[in-house]
Amino acid sequence: MPLSKEAFDSFVSQNGHNFPYNCVKRTRSSFITKWVFFNGRGRGDDALFRPTSVYALPASCVSLKQLQELIVSKVAVPFPPEHCEVMDCMFWWGACMDNGWYQQVLGFIAFDLKPRGYQAGESTRSSLFHYCIYMLMRKKAFPCHNTDALLAHWNKLYYDYIYRSTGSFFSAATESIRVMEYAIMWGINAPFPTASDSDNEGGESLPDTVVSADE
Repeated sequence: MPLSKEAFDSFVSQNGHNFPYNCVKRTRSSFITKWVFFNGRGRGDDALFRPTSVYALPASCVSLKQLQELIVSKVAVPFPPEHCEVMDCMFWWGACMDNGWYQQVLGFIAFDLKPRGYQAGESTRSSLFHYCIYMLMRKKAFPCHNTDALLAHWNKLYYDYIYRSTGSFFSAATESIRVMEYAIMWGINAPFPTASDSDNEGGESLPDTVVSADE
C-alpha cells in the first residue's frame, strides 16, 4: 500500500528531531538524499559474500515513493549530505584504489548513521572526513617503524592545513595521501611545526589520533 501523507507526518513527528533524520533535507512529503544503507539479513541462501553485512544503495535506484516507504519503515537509513559526499567519492574512487579501505568506511558510516534518541549527530563534517581518511593513513603508516610519529604528523597537518585548505573529501583524501607518502619518504619522526604553533604560545594540545575500534 502506498505511503500516506499521515504516515509520513507521523514518522517525522516521532523521528524528525533525531539523527540522522534531522540532518537530511526534507520536503513536506519526502526525505531527499543521494544514498541509503541497508543491513543484510546475514546467513541464508540469498546472502551475498561480503566482508560486512552493510549495503549502500544510490537513492536513484528506486522511485521517490518507494524510497519514502523504505525510510519510514526503517528498512533503509538515509545519508546526510556530508556522508553522501564521502560515499560518492568512495564509490567511484576509493573502492578502486583500496577495496579494504572502502569496506571499512562503509562499516563506519553504517555505525555512525544508526538512529539515536538525541538531536545531534556524532560526527561533524571535519571529524567524519578525518576518521574516514585516518583508516587509510593508518594502513599506509603501519609497516613503518615510526608509525605513531607519522600518524601524529598527518593528524596535525589535517587540522592545521589539509581540511581548511581543501573543499571536498576527495581533495582532503588525496592531499593526505601526498602528505603521508612524503613523510614516509623523509622518515618523519615528529610533527612539523606549523604557522598556528607560533600563534599559540600557550601550546594548545593536538587532537588525539583516532584509534580504530578493532585495535
